[in-house]
Amino acid sequence: MLTSIISIERSDQNSIPFEYNYYLAISVYSKLKLYQEEIKTLHKWNQPGIHTISNIIARSASHRNNGLDISRGFFILRSIDKRMGSYFRLGLSIDPYLRIGSARYIVKSVTDSDGRLRGRGNVGFKTLSPVLIRNFQNKKMFVAKHGEIEENLNQVMKWTLKNQFGIAESNLSDLFIKVTEAHSKTIRISSGPAKESMTRGYDITGNISGDPGVLEVIYHRGLGSKTGLGLGCWEAI
Repeated sequence: MLTSIISIERSDQNSIPFEYNYYLAISVYSKLKLYQEEIKTLHKWNQPGIHTISNIIARSASHRNNGLDISRGFFILRSIDKRMGSYFRLGLSIDPYLRIGSARYIVKSVTDSDGRLRGRGNVGFKTLSPVLIRNFQNKKMFVAKHGEIEENLNQVMKWTLKNQFGIAESNLSDLFIKVTEAHSKTIRISSGPAKESMTRGYDITGNISGDPGVLEVIYHRGLGSKTGLGLGCWEAI
């Protein structure tokens, strides 16, 4: 398992898009080119997500007319595959810059953290990047109503863990994600200009209980769908 804290500093005066999650994720993917050649393809429509990325966490962030003004900060990269950290560093050794929209950030440091739940089977949580929740009954749609968040998130996560990660049903029987608070946020899931490239995600606070090993996978893989696009990262509270 991997948890890395990546400190960044802007090298120009450009703002980043309000819905920057996609652009940050694509920039991270660019540093994992060799990982994808040697280990596993990541940015593919039918590829189960094995990593998650937080928002940029900064002491100060102001709004401009065309985006967010963030001069420096850090973000968190988690993965169920620890090797991703070494490949990410290798990509940075070739090009230490991350491009987020028209803004350019240099990576100042990458610090590995002991980001584990330490065997806990019941944890409070808050998300560090929005969660995209697929409608379990109509998988071409995403949840757009607050009242549908909890049920669909639980169904989607159990299906994903069983069918894409091979976790036995007996280890998933007591998994439950309780949503106590949720706020909608517009997110980007593709680079196209079409309306479909933007959708709704949720910043969530709640509680997760279940098998400690399963929770560890969810912690490093992220909550919901398309976690590799800068979505679904969370922290225990």
